Amino acid sequence: TANASIICVITTSPLWAKADGGIPPNSRPASFDQYADFTAKVADRYRGKIAAYEVWNEPNGITGYSPKPDPNGYTAMLMAAYPKIKAADPNAIVLGGVLGSGKTWGDWTINPVDYLTRMYAAGAQPYFDALSYHPYSYSQKFSAGMATTDSPVDQLVRMRKLMISRGDSGKKIWATEFGVPTN
Repeated sequence: TANASIICVITTSPLWAKADGGIPPNSRPASFDQYADFTAKVADRYRGKIAAYEVWNEPNGITGYSPKPDPNGYTAMLMAAYPKIKAADPNAIVLGGVLGSGKTWGDWTINPVDYLTRMYAAGAQPYFDALSYHPYSYSQKFSAGMATTDSPVDQLVRMRKLMISRGDSGKKIWATEFGVPTN
């Protein structure tokens, strides 16, 4: 075996469970409690087989969380799901944030540093074991971005500083998606 672990991403809402105004399939759930109950069932079913759970996917953009990005709403969903996943599988790691790199653009996207700041303000701190981040860049190498404001690596460093300032120095940031387009 490759000694690999599985990360389960619990994202999207079926049409019957989506919020009003949400764009399928990435509409936020109408009920965070129902979403949390579902995460618990998944964690219970796959206890010991899945190492980590990502709560949603890129909620800081409208293509990941609609009808529009909402750090307070996402944090409420995380707060509902975290204790239920942990009750079903205490050894599972719960990944919060699951943030995509990028800049704030109207109501369409919120840059991940600002989004994480708002998550902390909404009470997210005890409801994730590690932060998930997707540091995509289509215009430069990840390592070349330190001198570029809002590049993925700049955002990573700023999120880490934010986590440390909030007392979360023991939590890691996981890059759970990364790549470049092939076209």
